Formats: sequence, structure tokens, C-alpha cells
Amino acid sequence: MLHQTQVSRVAAAWPGFIARFPDPGVMAAAGPGAVIAAWGRLGYPRRARRLWEAAVVITARGWPDDLTDLPGVGRYTAGAVSAQADDADVVAVDVNIRRVVERIAGRRLTPREAEASALELGGPLGGRDRLLALMDLGSLVCRPRDPRCDECPLAPQCTAHGPVNGERRTRQARFEGSFRQRRGRVLAQLRAGPAAAGALDAD
Repeated sequence: MLHQTQVSRVAAAWPGFIARFPDPGVMAAAGPGAVIAAWGRLGYPRRARRLWEAAVVITARGWPDDLTDLPGVGRYTAGAVSAQADDADVVAVDVNIRRVVERIAGRRLTPREAEASALELGGPLGGRDRLLALMDLGSLVCRPRDPRCDECPLAPQCTAHGPVNGERRTRQARFEGSFRQRRGRVLAQLRAGPAAAGALDAD
């Protein structure tokens, strides 16, 4: 839920969601429509579909040793879950951590280089503490714009002291009139119950 969704929105939705689906078996039996409906307005409803697909696999086969064997789970998600849930000594490089390690290095890094740098910079912390510390550093201090270099504990090691060449600053496309807006309207109709085709066409 927290992937590309604000913490405040997830915090409001989480209690009801986990009460509705307390374990993978309950979610698998509920079906994808129920999971998407309960997902509500958190955005990117494909995540809800993938979550249901993962619940089906877990219910049938149990938890895999490698979380990337689950539908919709890539290297980053597997690392983030392992670090936060199990305090595993692994690293997951999100956009905030990538910004930190690349500015320290003064250049763009490959995914493997970024992971190695995060492991080194995060010491002596490990697991959950390292992951969350680097995420917060990138989000609150080493910001995309107006970085607070004078507050950064890694400033003495930093090469760039600001954006590096080629650093991307993505801006989400306009919402009004977008596919995201149309999809949201359709999902709102479906959450409200059976909808007439005419109502969906109007949206």
C-alpha cells in the first residue's frame, strides 16, 4: 500500500483492510473484486489484483523462500518486506535511497552499485533500521529540490551536494481528463454496487 501512496492515506485504510483480510486464505477466497473494492481510493488498483494473486499462491503452496516468486513482487518489494518484517540484512533501493547514494558518489549508479553503496553508507545500522534511516534521509533531508545539506550527517562524504547530472525529476501527468481519472470513476461505480452500462459510459 505504501508504494507511491501517502502514509496518511494508508494509515486510514489499513485497519479496515486487514480486518477484512486477516490472512492470505481469507483474501484468496474473497476473490479479486472484493480486494479491489476494499483497496478503495489508494490508487494503482493493479496492486490490489497482484496482492490477491499472491494470496492465492501462498494459500496453495505456502510462503516461498524467495518472495520474488510471488506475482507482482520484484527485487525492491522483496527486499523492503524482508528488511521491515524480518529485520533481514538486505537492502531495498527506492527513489529516495537512490538519490542519496548517487549524490554521495557524484554520479548515476547501476542498481547493483546503488545497493552496495546503501549497504556501506547505512553501517553500522542493519536490516529495518538501515532501510528506514536511508529512506527518511532521502525524503526529508536529501530532497529532490532544495536539499538540506547542512543537516545531512553524510555531507562530509558527499561529492555532489545537490543533484547529479542526469538525475530525473519526474512529474506525474495531469489528472484531469487522464486515464487515471476515468479508471477511478469506473472503480467508484463498481464499489457502489452493480452499475448500469449507461452510467459507466457517461463517466
